[in-house]
Amino acid sequence: MNAGEWQKQELSDAFLGAVYAYMDYEKTTHLLKTKDGKQIYYAEIHIVSAIHDHEGIHVSGLADLLGVTIGAVSQILMKLEKKGLIKKERDARNQSRFLLKLTPDGEITHLNHLKFHEE
Repeated sequence: MNAGEWQKQELSDAFLGAVYAYMDYEKTTHLLKTKDGKQIYYAEIHIVSAIHDHEGIHVSGLADLLGVTIGAVSQILMKLEKKGLIKKERDARNQSRFLLKLTPDGEITHLNHLKFHEE
C-alpha cells in the first residue's frame, strides 16, 4: 500500500470510529433524569415532548406523527408510564383507544428538556 492509500485508510478508519462514537452517544441519556433520578433516554424524551405538544393524542396518532410503528411507541409508553411521566385515559368516544397526557412530573421533565436545548 502506498502513502496515499495508507492516508485514505487511516482517514476512513477515523471517520468510522467517529460514527460509532456518535451512535453510542445517541444511546445515552443526554444527562436528563426525572426528579427522582430515573434516566430518560433520547427516544423517551422526544415522545414526552410530542405528547406535550399534542395533548390527548392517541397511540396510533403518536406513531404516525413520529413516523414509527405502534409497537415501538407502545413499548416506550410503558416505560414512561412506569416512570410516572405519562398517563393513559380511555377515549370516551372510542373505548378501544387511549388518549395520552403528561403527569405533573412529565411536564417538569419536558421543561427540563427545553432548558437542556437552550443551554
